[in-house]
Amino acid sequence: MKNEILLQQAIELLQAAKPDELETVQINHTNYDDGSVGFTVDLTYPAKDVEETNKCEDGTERVIV
Repeated sequence: MKNEILLQQAIELLQAAKPDELETVQINHTNYDDGSVGFTVDLTYPAKDVEETNKCEDGTERVIV
């Protein structure tokens, strides 16, 4: 039952993914020596610009991007 729930979650996440927002999509397919098969799907979104404020010794603040 747990696999069913996780698979349903994965399907919903993949359906909600917007291709134009993705940086990369990678599908890996592996055949193992014991005959089992596995595959993974990796979606990578681009990093968002993070703005950080750094307080200087003189009391002023500096923005680091």
